[in-house]
Amino acid sequence: MIIEEALSLLRFYGVDQRLSEDDDPKLWASVISQNWRLPNDQNINVSGLRFGIALIDMTLEFKLQPIEGWCFTRVDAEHLEMRKCDDALLLDNYIDQKLNLLENTTLFFIAFLGTEFPYYSIVVPRPSKNVTNLPVYVADYMYHRTGLGQTRIWFRDTDDTWCRSDEIVAQWVS
Repeated sequence: MIIEEALSLLRFYGVDQRLSEDDDPKLWASVISQNWRLPNDQNINVSGLRFGIALIDMTLEFKLQPIEGWCFTRVDAEHLEMRKCDDALLLDNYIDQKLNLLENTTLFFIAFLGTEFPYYSIVVPRPSKNVTNLPVYVADYMYHRTGLGQTRIWFRDTDDTWCRSDEIVAQWVS
């Protein structure tokens, strides 16, 4: 995936606005394209999408310490924009009490957020530019008591594309 393609995909979700000079847009686009439907898909649950940016901390349960996190709202038939989450429960602390929580934002333990399924969460590390492998968290909660959250190692392939490895460094299953 070239930079222009990556940025084009990220614009559909509005996450391009959160990129910094430390972020690789190709990583973000690869993770999103492999895990989320496009915003123009009628089956997407916009209110169930979560996106976070984190620092790597291998002492934490899911190896990532979120520093920013968002939910989404629809702008038009093809575009979303990021907004602050309004979760009443801070559920991430249920999994890892060492985690510094983001106010009103659940990124990791999405299993008990609500009944409007499905819920999807992606947490990418910062920095990701000029790095060859890193942990990335992805979770999906499809129905009551049916979900999976995993931190996997992603790696930059020889053709400069990001790929998900088979190496799982943390997970929850429901």
